[in-house]
Amino acid sequence: MKMLCVALILVSSVLGKTSADEMLAFEGTVSQIGPDPGYLSGDLPAYQLVKYRVERILTGRYEGKEIVVDHLILTGKELEGIKVGDRVCDTVRASEKIDLLVNAKGIRKASQAVKVFYIGGKINLSKGQPCTNKQ
Repeated sequence: MKMLCVALILVSSVLGKTSADEMLAFEGTVSQIGPDPGYLSGDLPAYQLVKYRVERILTGRYEGKEIVVDHLILTGKELEGIKVGDRVCDTVRASEKIDLLVNAKGIRKASQAVKVFYIGGKINLSKGQPCTNKQ
């Protein structure tokens, strides 16, 4: 059993992918914003998709050049003032499952299989300053 755990850790490290329930902080540029869900999370979760070009990883592991984040919309202000081209600091949680699968043209197709979801909330504009893992 110990050998299996060690092997899984090694494979995960080599692949450089974020494991489920691991946190990932990154600096990125907004490349696409999905439509507003039109409601706030309550009995049914509300997510808005954002695709980013990854500029730099602050904490966690991720090797892709782009990342799609499902932003949980609780107040409706999570993405307020964010537009395509903005450089942002974002912290997300990796998960193998999501409560409500959202698709958006050019971001995620209904036919696309997702192995890891990156769930975020409010993001911070970098305001010309480099992101730190405290943002």
